[in-house]
Amino acid sequence: MRNDVFSSLYGDIKGRDLSTKTLTQLQSQSLVTEGEKDTANGYACIHFLRGNCTFGDDCRNVHSFQAPRPPCRFHLRGGCTNDQCLYSHGEEEPVETSISDSTMVTPKFGKHHLGAFGWYCQDSSSLLLLGKCGIERVLESLQLPPKMVLGGGLMELVHMHKNRYLVNRGITKIAWNFPVASSSTDEENEKLLRGFFMSVSSFFETELQNTSSHLELGIALMGNQFSKLCALQSAQQAGLCLEWFEEFDTDFLPRYKPRSLNGEPIQICDAKFYVFRKRRNVIYSRPSMMEIRQGCKYGIELEMTSAPHVSRDDIALALSHNNIQVINVDGSWAEAKKASHHWKLVGDGSITCNVSQPFCNKFELVSPILHSEHGLVTTASVLGRLSRVGVTVNRSMGFHVHVDVSQYLVSDIVKICQQFIKYENVIDSMLPGSRRTGSPESNRYFNSNGQRAKEALDMEEEDVLTALRLCNNTHELADIMNPYINSLTDRRYYKLNLQNLVTGRQSTIEFRQHSATASFEKVEAWVRFVVRFCENSCSSELPTSFVNASQSVDEQFDDLFKSIIRDSVLYSYYKERRHLLSVDDEGDACCHGCVTGRGCSK
Repeated sequence: MRNDVFSSLYGDIKGRDLSTKTLTQLQSQSLVTEGEKDTANGYACIHFLRGNCTFGDDCRNVHSFQAPRPPCRFHLRGGCTNDQCLYSHGEEEPVETSISDSTMVTPKFGKHHLGAFGWYCQDSSSLLLLGKCGIERVLESLQLPPKMVLGGGLMELVHMHKNRYLVNRGITKIAWNFPVASSSTDEENEKLLRGFFMSVSSFFETELQNTSSHLELGIALMGNQFSKLCALQSAQQAGLCLEWFEEFDTDFLPRYKPRSLNGEPIQICDAKFYVFRKRRNVIYSRPSMMEIRQGCKYGIELEMTSAPHVSRDDIALALSHNNIQVINVDGSWAEAKKASHHWKLVGDGSITCNVSQPFCNKFELVSPILHSEHGLVTTASVLGRLSRVGVTVNRSMGFHVHVDVSQYLVSDIVKICQQFIKYENVIDSMLPGSRRTGSPESNRYFNSNGQRAKEALDMEEEDVLTALRLCNNTHELADIMNPYINSLTDRRYYKLNLQNLVTGRQSTIEFRQHSATASFEKVEAWVRFVVRFCENSCSSELPTSFVNASQSVDEQFDDLFKSIIRDSVLYSYYKERRHLLSVDDEGDACCHGCVTGRGCSK
């Protein structure tokens, strides 16, 4: 009998809510078969039934007349003509066991008395096979063809959630046998598996809206890859629960010859088949981020483009509804940027059109002054209607947030600047690679405040923090935070821009770093983050630099949210976002080849 690691340790929890510590401990173990002897398939020995088994106690199969018999291949393929056949023709039920149905893995067969083969055959009409591995030929020979087979390169399979052709096709099961990165190193394979789990989870998240069926992922891995590649931990982080596993026995898959994506044969060694299930959200109302306080004022600017035939007047008309009016402003940039009571569409010549739409309309969607929570409600309404227009975004665009600081003391703004320089690398890690220090976009439109300040003052970070503390007014602050670079670079092109305070145009500081987006979820999270960053920085102690400390960026991230942001839901959002960016550097919803350099920005 199989000694189920999960059931014996965790009972009925089925992997849904294992702690990080538990997962770490579990990853150090392998999923092994223990007990009196290896009876992985649990089937009766056919030679024993005939009375001529020569292996005796060393036989891998069960010497019992009550044990289930292995399935007959000929019966599965349409009919067996042997009247004396000792193999199973499906007329018997699996042997009952003492383990309840609520445990993660039943002792012998998982959910199917035919194991992995049974899983493939059951509901094959809703099965998506990734990679042309040969399973599709087996199913077709049994007149059980899969719903779809997706071939292509490695990245196409790892990022299958981006394939719009798969959406709403009735797919409830996905399978990929022996996914391997081209380099075949453990590090690359772990990253591949982590990205694949995230992609499947993202795809299933969409499908959950259209089906009440269980959504499952089947995957075959070699030997100890499950533990070595941290498969359980990656699946858990992606919202997938392990349902069952068993030995992957190809003897029950007629004519199946595993091959890699490039067609090379794969030598199977101690393979196991794992089935994961998409974890459904049992929380009926999403946990709320902390509310923006009454009296808080802010504004947003969203850069984007539309197709040549969709004019700004068309977009303004489509967005205007109820008490929300959106106007198209054709005046000068300074005139267009003046505060108003309406949402505005303003032309923006700094934007680069997508390669697929070289003659696009380029504009910013600029909000009026927004107030506390009501401002986000209005924003959600506008962005909801924006999805009907068909706008696009890319790396040349950004999303800017202005926070009103008219009620702040100079000493408060000093603390905001100090904390921003202290945590600048952490904030970088929360955003795509194109929005971080050192990227071409950063050097052009949102320079690093910390790096440029150290260069201008010829100081280390700790000394820059001290210099900020000695500032007496916003002009002195701006000289450090937005130093002069050259005559071609506008001094407002910094991640944290203080130039409005210098010119007196508005009493706001501007956060310019976030990538372009039309997603309200991302807009909401970033607005809440920068507002809380400003307000809580004012009440925090004077910061000290991380430069001489041994903390990793992950530890600094935890410190930022514990010391400054103090919002557990916002922490969880950006923690998941950072994990996603670690496997897909440009984010979870890249458009396809749509920007300068054919990259993406979300």
